[in-house]
Amino acid sequence: MAIDSTRIIRSSDAPSPLVGEGWGEGDSEHSTLSLTLSHQGRGDWLRGDWKLKFIAKKYQINKRAFLFFATLLLTACGFHLRGQVGMPFQSIYLTAPNLNSPFVNELRRNLVANKVSLASGAEQSDVVLNIVSENTEKQVLSLGGDGRVNEYRLIYRVSLRAYNQQQQELIPAEDMSLRRDFSYDDTQILAKEAEETLLYQSMRTDMVQQIVRRLSRAKPTPIVTP
Repeated sequence: MAIDSTRIIRSSDAPSPLVGEGWGEGDSEHSTLSLTLSHQGRGDWLRGDWKLKFIAKKYQINKRAFLFFATLLLTACGFHLRGQVGMPFQSIYLTAPNLNSPFVNELRRNLVANKVSLASGAEQSDVVLNIVSENTEKQVLSLGGDGRVNEYRLIYRVSLRAYNQQQQELIPAEDMSLRRDFSYDDTQILAKEAEETLLYQSMRTDMVQQIVRRLSRAKPTPIVTP
């Protein structure tokens, strides 16, 4: 995580706290501090800007102490980077109707990032993940008084099953689905088509993360014999 900039907004004309060790000797009782953190990582790193604002009393706090306490506050608020999860297996074999689809490729990258090797066959793997199907659906959610569509609902659905060499289920056969609703305006067709594409991409990424988390928590289900 890199700190791109630290901006100080003060209610007086006191000297900048970036010069010297203290905040300065302004006449105001409080100074408003604004810290902008930027995360420019790749892969599974979270991206975006977070702005942390708080009121600091006129104490002699140096820049290093400010950054330390800002980091603690971010952690307390639940801030974290998306990283690796521990997997209970070392290798996996993927099967899917289309092994070169964007979804399967993204799933591969996430598994490799979590130190899981991709086996060339079911016999060489600890786990077999069978992607049975991947489907998208678009539903009309609401209409305006003139009969035009106001909202759409997008559905992204994946059917899958995971099992080990002993044919014990890690993820029983099931459908996993995600939904996104968005407003529609037929006077902005190109913009809304681009928004729809981005929503599908977002759902695909979320689905991959959900599957990886499911695999990380998966435990073999004993085979029940009659």
